[in-house]
Amino acid sequence: MGGEQSSLFGTEFEAESASDPMRAVIAPSSPAAEDSSVFVNEIRMANFRGFDDFRLTLHDTNVLVGANNSGKSTILKAIAFAHSLMKLHFERERDGLASFLPGRSVPRSLLPVARLRDLWPAGRMREGNRWIPSVVGLTLSTGHMIEFGVIGPWNAATSRIEKPALEQMNNLPIGVYERFVKRPPVHVPASIGIVAEEEYRTPARRVALAATGRHNEIVRNYLLELAAMRSEAFSQLKTILQSHFGGHVEVAKFDERVDQFIDVTYQDQAGWHDVFSSGGGFLQILELLCFILRSDAGVVLLDEPDSHLHSGLQHALMDVLESLRNKMQFQVVMATHSKEIINYVDPSRIIPIDRTQSGGQPIAGHTSTVTVLKELNDRA
Repeated sequence: MGGEQSSLFGTEFEAESASDPMRAVIAPSSPAAEDSSVFVNEIRMANFRGFDDFRLTLHDTNVLVGANNSGKSTILKAIAFAHSLMKLHFERERDGLASFLPGRSVPRSLLPVARLRDLWPAGRMREGNRWIPSVVGLTLSTGHMIEFGVIGPWNAATSRIEKPALEQMNNLPIGVYERFVKRPPVHVPASIGIVAEEEYRTPARRVALAATGRHNEIVRNYLLELAAMRSEAFSQLKTILQSHFGGHVEVAKFDERVDQFIDVTYQDQAGWHDVFSSGGGFLQILELLCFILRSDAGVVLLDEPDSHLHSGLQHALMDVLESLRNKMQFQVVMATHSKEIINYVDPSRIIPIDRTQSGGQPIAGHTSTVTVLKELNDRA
């Protein structure tokens, strides 16, 4: 990862044709660094869900805190949505640069909302005869910018790139585009529990189940995938589980021609048992690890991964994330309400979010849970 390393822990139609005192912002990476990941340095939202106009600078690890309905989850969805729109608008390579189409129809499956009008604050899609664009943009760690405005005539979403942004985006080196696509932002589920019997699923079916929030039905499938590759990722998984739980998982041999269900066992001091019988905290971390280790994400998006975890496991979760981040070189953007995590991580990584404000800033200097909660209440 570019930039200074620091410790996480401290005390209508297709459209027409300075300086940070914490030194925590990800430094622009060299376009020649072909194997390096591309991260997100800044996100901008305007007329996007609950945000009127909002900018947020991001770092290597980001812990978003705030009251319910403050906009934390929206920020995670906006990052993934901007990445999807970038791929949707991409046309082809021209002389080593990425070329983008100025307008595209947006499939409903890409929208981060159930109803199109929910993409705008209070569903306000237009003023008189003028459509109001719902804007989302990212500044990448390479210094390049992408920005899209979605309008909704006839209840159909159209994404447009305005001319100034299009001129900038058409100067995006194809290598940067490919790196950002190769290691994309990935939303990692934080649900709890798995099904008692899990059938083998084809890769296409796994994608469909994950897209509809049924992550708990494919955990064994992902473990089978990791084990079959005999990859370093599966070794990392086993090492982490042994370190924090004193046990390990084994995936039974599977022949898709004759086998229907995937067998995964877990061994601890009590002996061998099916992974379904493991504790809720263990299963939550197991699922999180499966998705991180197999996705090769460049940006890991986590929405309250601490739910259902006791304080010790919340600390372990942050330790594991930091270790994996250093090894796999990804960026973390996490939303949480956890007092334990707020107390545990470096205050420079904690960013209070309030959608009524114009932006968010990390908490500077040493602080405590009480201080953070008081500041959040003062902003409410």
